[in-house]
Amino acid sequence: MKLQLWRIWDFCRTLIIAGASFAFGMICLLPRLEGWATGLLVLGLCSVGFLAVFLWNRLLPPAFQVDVRSGCVEYEFRDEPLAREFAELNGGTPADEPREA
Repeated sequence: MKLQLWRIWDFCRTLIIAGASFAFGMICLLPRLEGWATGLLVLGLCSVGFLAVFLWNRLLPPAFQVDVRSGCVEYEFRDEPLAREFAELNGGTPADEPREA
């Protein structure tokens, strides 16, 4: 559930940055500046917002990532002890360890 909420938040965050930049441009900038100048400033605000999110995600990445493919879910962990604990709790072994037959 938390993973789905995170994916929704990630999408909404994109819309919020774009919407806030557009609203700021229409309400505050457009009455004061010509149309093309407002457009460039709104584009700059969007770029700064998206750059901030990009840097945040690069500097503070999530503890793990999930890759869902047809019939398979792959988990990738940054922390090896967390990967081991997750595997043990779910009756598996981390991918880098050989499975016992």
